[in-house]
Amino acid sequence: MKKLLIISQTTAGAENGIFKTKETLAVHYEKLATEWNVSLLLPIQKQYEKFHTGVCAPEKIRVVSLPRKLFSQIRTFWHECSHADAVFVFMPTWRGVLGGLITALLRKPLAIYEGGAWDQFLETQSHSQTGFRKLRGRILSRLARHMENLLFRCADCALVTGEELQKRFLPYNANTIMTKPILLLEENKTEVRTDYKLHTPLQLLTVGNLSFAKGLDTLIRATAKVRKKQPVHLTCVGAGNDLAALQKIVQESHLEDCVFFPGYENDIQKLAQFYRNADFFILASLSEGMPRVL
Repeated sequence: MKKLLIISQTTAGAENGIFKTKETLAVHYEKLATEWNVSLLLPIQKQYEKFHTGVCAPEKIRVVSLPRKLFSQIRTFWHECSHADAVFVFMPTWRGVLGGLITALLRKPLAIYEGGAWDQFLETQSHSQTGFRKLRGRILSRLARHMENLLFRCADCALVTGEELQKRFLPYNANTIMTKPILLLEENKTEVRTDYKLHTPLQLLTVGNLSFAKGLDTLIRATAKVRKKQPVHLTCVGAGNDLAALQKIVQESHLEDCVFFPGYENDIQKLAQFYRNADFFILASLSEGMPRVL
């Protein structure tokens, strides 16, 4: 099989030779491993093992640790990219730019996933800074924009999230494809909530994979503390491997009458109704990339 190198934007956790990353990514990596020899290049830090739940099976996925020092990173990128038949880069990160440009120099097939407007994010960060830090943020924002444009010119194809990013990058790469959410909310079919008075009990909502990585155990225990001061309901929409364990925490905390697990909802209008009925949406994740539930 041909060799595929994935340069990830996330950080993996490691303990006793077992590597963990985000559960959704690990599932897709394993699917790719049925047709490719997959190597995953990313930073590895032991503490991330606590909240990543996706195990990278060593017999299927080769995990390569990215060093912290710049020159060591360049050497690692060059070695791994030169031995790969194709490279897939998750953006936006500086290491993604570095790995992508080295791939282009080596004339290897390159694909990009762009998950957000990187320059705008850096520009926004600089607004809260003063003096030199503010100037540094603006310079980095402009540099990021130029580097992304250059990387898109070098890529064979690119995936982007949303129409705005597609419009921005199409002039640099004609093979820029827009990804769509699994559930797409149509504005003309959406009823907007006009009454913003808080309910009694207070309605809290979280949506996503039911796992400890999403911080749901902490959220449930926090709900128990809120309940001592006022009536509250917490609705956790989704499915996941930790459902039974979370239900046990609910029972131990005596919250059976105010914490609910309605399951996974694939009807967009029904899902929208959960959002409309909520007073507060809570994202309790210990780590996120681009949380689509927001």
